[in-house]
Amino acid sequence: MEQDWADYITARQAAIRLGLSRQRVSQLLRQGRIPFKMRDSHYMIKLTDLEAFASIKRSIRYRRPSPGDD
Repeated sequence: MEQDWADYITARQAAIRLGLSRQRVSQLLRQGRIPFKMRDSHYMIKLTDLEAFASIKRSIRYRRPSPGDD
């Protein structure tokens, strides 16, 4: 059975959506921080997985310091 790729984007497309370089996205994929599948030697990322990563990234970036954080 063939994989349905309709809900997937490439690492390049993911980089554009995240505002990161393609190399940084590839690094995050290799580190296992964003789930992916391979298609013809290209990283393919499910949109829902990218959105989940982006929401975590956003919450960390905009986290207000807690009292006592230095």
